[in-house]
Order: sequence, then C-alpha cells, then structure tokens
Amino acid sequence: MRRALRVMTGLAVVGGLPAAAIAQEAVPLDGVVVTTSKTPKRAVDTPSASSSVGGGGARKKAAPAAAPAEEFPASVVSVDGFGANGKSQFDKIQGQSVTDLVRDVPGVTTSTNAADPGQAINIRGLQDFGRVNVLVDGARQNFQRTGHNANGKFYLEPEFLSSIDVTRGPSANAYGSGAIGGVAAFNTRDIDDVLRADENAAVIQKVGFGTNGAGYVTSTSGALRAGPNVDLFGQFVSRDTSEFENGDGVRVQDSGFNDYGGLGKIAIRPASGHEVTASAMVQEYDYVDHNSLRAGPTFVNVREDNDVGTQNYTLGYTFARPDTPLIDFSAKAYYTSTEAEQEQSPVFSFGTRDFKIETTGVDVHNTSRFSTGIFKHQLTYGGDAFEDQVSVNDLIGTGDLFTPNGERFVWGTFIEDEVQLTSWMRVIGGLRYDSFELEGGSVSKEGDRVSPKGTLAVTPIKGIELYGTYAEGYRAPAITETVISGIHPVPAFPFLPNPDLDPEVGKTKEIGLNVKYDDVFRRGDRLRGKFSLFRNDVEDFIDLRNLGAPPTCTPPFFCFQYVNIGSARVEGFEAELGYDWGQGFFNVAATLTESED
Repeated sequence: MRRALRVMTGLAVVGGLPAAAIAQEAVPLDGVVVTTSKTPKRAVDTPSASSSVGGGGARKKAAPAAAPAEEFPASVVSVDGFGANGKSQFDKIQGQSVTDLVRDVPGVTTSTNAADPGQAINIRGLQDFGRVNVLVDGARQNFQRTGHNANGKFYLEPEFLSSIDVTRGPSANAYGSGAIGGVAAFNTRDIDDVLRADENAAVIQKVGFGTNGAGYVTSTSGALRAGPNVDLFGQFVSRDTSEFENGDGVRVQDSGFNDYGGLGKIAIRPASGHEVTASAMVQEYDYVDHNSLRAGPTFVNVREDNDVGTQNYTLGYTFARPDTPLIDFSAKAYYTSTEAEQEQSPVFSFGTRDFKIETTGVDVHNTSRFSTGIFKHQLTYGGDAFEDQVSVNDLIGTGDLFTPNGERFVWGTFIEDEVQLTSWMRVIGGLRYDSFELEGGSVSKEGDRVSPKGTLAVTPIKGIELYGTYAEGYRAPAITETVISGIHPVPAFPFLPNPDLDPEVGKTKEIGLNVKYDDVFRRGDRLRGKFSLFRNDVEDFIDLRNLGAPPTCTPPFFCFQYVNIGSARVEGFEAELGYDWGQGFFNVAATLTESED
C-alpha cells in the first residue's frame, strides 16, 4: 500500500444545553444488533455469530412512563452515534468505502474492483446472487450485473452510515429468504447521530481531504426536533477522488470516482407508542473504466463512462408500549433501484447500454412477551416479500444476454420463540417457510420449503454463555443463473440457460462462547468476547461449470452453465475480543475459514 494522509475538519452549531462530558468509548460488542431475531439485543448477548460496527454502544431512549426502560428492552434500545457519544467508530476509521468499515468484522470480506466503487459482501466464504442479504434501512439491495467480478454488488457512501449490523450464517433466517451466508444490515444516520437528548437543533459541517487519490469529501447534516413528536433529519454528501499510486509507485488507471447524494428522514409520533417514519436516499456515482473488448475478429481498447444512480425509499410504522407486552409491532414497505448506464467509445464498438434492477418489498412482524408458568417467552412472528424486476437495454452488445431480463417474486413467513427456562438457560426454536416464482424469457419456475432453527444457550458461570445452534436457510435461483444465454467472447464460449436448477439449502451447525465482564482490572472497565466454531453444508450449491464440448457446442470451444453440484462445505472459526478501560481500548478479531465442493 502507498502511504496516504487524511485530514478531517468539522464545525458543529447546536441549540440547547450541551452534554457535560463525552461518554466512555464502548467496545463494538456492546453495539445493538437486530439481524438475529428482529428483536434488539447487544451483540455480546446474542447466541449467534453477530457483530455491530459504528455506533459507540447501546443506550436507552426515553421509555414510555408506564414502565421502567429495563423492563421493556425491545422498544427502547438503540445504537449511539455522534450525538450520544460525541465520536463513533466511523469517525475514527474515516473510511472511503464500506470495505474500510467492515474490514475488522470476523468472517466478513468484500469483493472490490479498483475501477468500480461498488462492492459485494462475502460472509463465511459465500456471496453473490443474494447468499448474503444486504439491507439499507431494512430495504434489500439486489443489484446484479454479470461481468468479470462479483455477481451482486451495491453502491453506498459511507458518510451516510451510522452503524452496521452483521449476523453470520443462516441463523438469521427470520430476516428474509436466501441468506444462507448471513445478513448485513446498514443503518443510515438520523437525528440521534446529531442531537443529544437535551438539544433541539444542530447543523454539522464536515470537510475532509487526503493524498494519494483520497481527494476530498464534504458532508452537511442537519437535525431538528420540531416539537416533542416530530423529528427531521437531512444530509448531503459529495466526494471526489482521483487515481492512486500502488506500492511500486505506479498510478492505477481508472481507480478514481466521484459520488454525491442526499438523505432525508422524518419521524412522527401521533400518539403514545405509535411512530411513523419515512426515509429517502439518492446517490449518483461517476467513474471511468477502460477494457479490451472483442470487436469482430480483433480486440479494441474501449473506454466506458459509467453513471450509476441509486434510490432507496422506505415507509415504516411501529407500535410498542410497556402496558401492551403482547404487541411490539413493526411494518415497513420499501422501494430500491440501482441503474448503471455505460457510454462506450469508440461508438462503433458497442455504444450505450443500461442495467437496472428494481426491488419492491414489505416486511411485517410482531413480538409478544408473556409467561407460561415459570417460563418467559419472547415470541416473534411475521412475513416478508419482495419482487425483483430486471431491465437491461443493450441493442448493440450482449449485456442483456448475460444479465437477462425477468421477474422474481419471493415471499416467506416465520415464527420464532425465545424461552427463558431458568436464570441460566434459554432455548430458541423457529420455523421459516419460503416460496418463490421466477420468470425470464421462456422459463418459468417456482418452489418452496420449510427451514428449521434451534438454539440452546446456557450460562454455567456468571459472565460466560455457551450456545449451540442448528439452522437451515433456503435460496431460490437468481434470474441470471436460470436464464443466462449467450456467447462470450464471440464466437468462443457459449453460456447455456438451466431451467432445471434446484434451490440451495444451507445447513449450519455452530457452537459458540460469549464473554461479558465489567470491573475486571479496575472500576468501570469492560471485557467482551465472542468465539464460534461453525460448519455450513450447502446442498445443491449452484456453481458455474465448464461442461466441456457437448453436442450443443462446437469444438474446440466449451459450454458454460450454472448447475447444481452435490454439496459444498464451509467451516471455520471466528473470534472477537474487546477491552475498554476508559482512557483507552483495544479490539481484536480473527477468522479461519476453509471450504470445498
């Protein structure tokens, strides 16, 4: 890597009384996650491989007066951002991309390309075509374009982010269909990232610049409490980078990009326990990529001017009050789209092409808390659905052959019960039903399945929790995997459709250890740890294979096709450990993963 300098400056103008002091820095494992079961818990308290990045820790929002906050944790726990802790993890990292923010999460890597600011999340060796459910404010990011890189990426400016919530493996099957690798939920900033509890209005202006391609970034955030029951938030970000030099001092062509975007949110509380929220985020990315492409019998150097636009809209409603323990309700509808336009020159080579994927979805669930005798239950149940519409326009080239047009509708329901048997033992049992319908070209497919989940967690001594989990996940074939049909490069390698593809089924076994101690070496310090061993066996894993030269292909060329292979296995070990003593802190993470098919 080439040495680089980054400098950040900021100005905050606030109204109201300032906080007396900045709160203690929290280790990441105290951050709140919801991807395990849709109910908020600190990462260190979840019997799953879950991690939180970004927020300074967990805090209590103002709980309804009917009961103390600690008696009703599901509705009052949130993640701190700038306003609550004065400084979040993201402020320390100063990331230029999502990759910079998740690089220290065990079991998580990203697939990137210097010539494309998009990135794909890989969890435990699995990625592409929805094996990792990527969410932004609860909205799925399903963009996919076939090429010489990841088959599934998203575009997201890190300055918009407040926290990231990751659960590894299909133990997060309550969070949607397909996630046999896991779930990565990205939460954008809101009023709590700007205002402290005793402030009513603020504007934060942030400016950063750096060397070796980092360029500059500006971020303007504003928040307003327009009365006790209306919150308003807005943010605008602009980033301009240039090509960087690698370790040999060589400038990496096409490694710069520009992006800008806006984020707006409103929250209204019309009555006690009720909250209606709406959010809108739009982004634009501009970058250039040079390729060597075949034009007839020869190869030519082609310049591609890329313009990628994203839209992310959500509308949500929640209801929760301490005096209604059977109702902790949440509903969200969303629309997302990612459109990539490419202008290729020389024009006689390929011309202009356009890739667009739109996803419309809904997620509804409720948590009921009750007791049966001495057993305490937290029963969560609900359903979700989404539809992908793929529209590709490439009249001169073959983009629509390798990223074919089509529609896919996926829906599912789930039920999950967490039962506190004793003060030292809890059991979690759940079922999820998934169904899908896919249409593309002349192909029409459908399928369904029930996937179970079970967890036993025990606390043999205070501060130590052991758990064991078995969970299954179900992923329907993607449109591209099923319908792809074309020759690349002409006339060499035919790609064949496969309407007979079976869905993938991931079956994970996991054992884990959670460590949670306070006042270990000095008063006020904190020690947190999570360790897990896992094995994920994927039946009917879908892979792109060389079929050799069957009768449908002309020797000496070979056919390629997405096919089901008998089985694939991913197994490994993950560890996180953090210690915070007030004047300083450290966090370490380790991952060992092996896979075979």
